Amino acid sequence: EDDVPNERTIDVHVRRLRSKLGRYEEIVRTVRGAGYRFDRHADVAIHHASTQSPDLF
Repeated sequence: EDDVPNERTIDVHVRRLRSKLGRYEEIVRTVRGAGYRFDRHADVAIHHASTQSPDLF
């Protein structure tokens, strides 16, 4: 039996991520009816990692 996270579990993790991002929390945007996405155009300086990450998760 697969354990599927419910919607609230994901919301809690996104809230924690935004909290850790502090003043850069606007990088993670809510997409109503779809989920969340990283906003590449947020007014912050981002240091790019060596691997790419998806825009929508």
